[in-house]
Amino acid sequence: MTNVAAIDTTDSLRFDGSCNPNPGGRMGCGWIITIQGEQQTGECEQPPAQENTNNTAEFTALLLGLQEYIRLGGKGPLNVFGDSQLTINIVTGTWAAKAVNIRQLLSQIKAELAHIPGKVTFSWQYREFNAQADKLAAGKSAASQTLKEKPIMAMNIPDGINPLTAQAILVINETADPGFRMFARLRVGGADGYSGLKLAQLETIAGPECSAYIAEALKLEEGSAVKLKETALRWTLRGLSAQNAIKKIRVDQELARMSQKDKPKPTE
Repeated sequence: MTNVAAIDTTDSLRFDGSCNPNPGGRMGCGWIITIQGEQQTGECEQPPAQENTNNTAEFTALLLGLQEYIRLGGKGPLNVFGDSQLTINIVTGTWAAKAVNIRQLLSQIKAELAHIPGKVTFSWQYREFNAQADKLAAGKSAASQTLKEKPIMAMNIPDGINPLTAQAILVINETADPGFRMFARLRVGGADGYSGLKLAQLETIAGPECSAYIAEALKLEEGSAVKLKETALRWTLRGLSAQNAIKKIRVDQELARMSQKDKPKPTE
C-alpha cells in the first residue's frame, strides 16, 4: 500500500500594511490570496494624510484582502495570516478596539467575514514569514525608508515576560505616537531573565544595530550612561522597539524629576 500525503485545500490570505513615515505618511496595503493552490496578489496605495497610521494600514489591508477573496469566489475554510499582533488580537476578540477608526474598520471586516460560509481562522506570524505581503505594502517607499524611521526591535516578545507587560509592549509598538501615560504605566511586572544582566551581556543579546542606536541616543549622558543603556536594552529584549525604549527612559526621567520637585524641602 502506498502512503499518499493529504493535500491541504484550505485557502489562505496573508496581509500587511505600512505607513511611511508613521503617522501621516504614504499608506500602503498588500495581500496574497491562495485559493485551491492558485495564488493572487494585490496592493493599494494612499497618499500622505494626517489620519494615516501603521495600524490603520494593517486593518485596511485585511479588509481589502477579505473583499478580494470574496470577489474571487472564496468560500472557505480560510486561514488568515498577519504579522501585526494588535490586528490579529483585536479581530479575534482577544483585545478591544479603542480608536474610532479602528472600530469602524473592524465592523467592516466582520461584515465581510459574514459572507464567507466556511471557517475562518486568524494566526499571527513573524515578519520574516510575511515578507511578500510586506513588500507589496511597502511599495516604492521601502527604498527611501531611513534607519531612524525603521523600528529597531526584537522580532517577538520572549517567554517569561509578564503577560500584562507583554500586551502593553505590543500596544505601544503598534501605536503611531504613544503618549506619556502609556510609557508611565509600563512596568516590568516582576523580575525576568533580563533583570540581572549587565551591559556587555545585554549588548551581545541585542546585537550591534540595536546597541549602537541606544548608545547614540544616550551619548550625552555619560554620567549615568551605563545604567541608562542597560535599562533601555532590557526593554528592547522584552520586545519594545529601541526607539520606544528611549522614550520610556525619557518618561521615567521626567517622572523622577517630578517626584523630586514634589518632595517637601528640609527645614533648617
